[in-house]
Amino acid sequence: MNSSQLQLVIHGNPWTCSCDKKDFLEFVKEQAKNIRNTSAVKCADTGKSLIEIEEIDICPSAIIYYASLGVTLLILALSINVFFCFKQPILIWLYEHEICLSLAARRELDQDKKFDAFLSFTHKDEELIAEFVDRLENGRHKFRLCFYLRDWLVGESIPECISQSVKDSRRIIILMTKNFLKSTWGRLEFRMALHATSKDRCKRLIVVLYPDVENFDDLDSELKAYMVLNTYLERNSPNFWNKLIYSMPHVMLGHRLQRNLSVLETKI
Repeated sequence: MNSSQLQLVIHGNPWTCSCDKKDFLEFVKEQAKNIRNTSAVKCADTGKSLIEIEEIDICPSAIIYYASLGVTLLILALSINVFFCFKQPILIWLYEHEICLSLAARRELDQDKKFDAFLSFTHKDEELIAEFVDRLENGRHKFRLCFYLRDWLVGESIPECISQSVKDSRRIIILMTKNFLKSTWGRLEFRMALHATSKDRCKRLIVVLYPDVENFDDLDSELKAYMVLNTYLERNSPNFWNKLIYSMPHVMLGHRLQRNLSVLETKI
């Protein structure tokens, strides 16, 4: 075309202006002198003349592309880090509001046990039980509790009652007060619960630490090692009840109505 007088007429056509047509854009610019009425050669989508369009208008540069990709990956990485840093509060909130239960709720293996939790405490702390019964048995998430004031038979051997209660319960809640640390039966219940947890390889033990416990010096080496190496719930910590409920056995929505009816029938 450069060596001839040939004139090309291409205006009046709905030209597609996209990155895969950049070769055509270059052709129009290079042969503008041999194309009749180049200003009338326009993009179908914008109506803009091809002669006025630059490649960057239809093909974002590699810098912009990689910058956008980098920002996206950075946001994704920050989101993942935030999730793992605040994983437990996020999961507790989701479980509390019954959102994404497939993510927030755990699969429970010991569904056949009689009780959801064995409440272990010393007789000097009996006044602490009422709030646990009210919150756990009568709250939104209804659980079946076992504790000696109500569920142990008169005349039965105390060690046998402790052993059976631990076996029949999916969780063991230890109310660790100063009185509990001084109690012989409390230590026995703690030890049996710890051994059951180790045997089942399941996190069944929930220790609730009360403010009056300043150290674990009164515990023997095995129980002291557990308290040092494992997490526990502080009774005066914020959001205590939500944390405790999340530590309890999880019930999916499909089974919740059945469980609630079962608990109601048991009380009746």
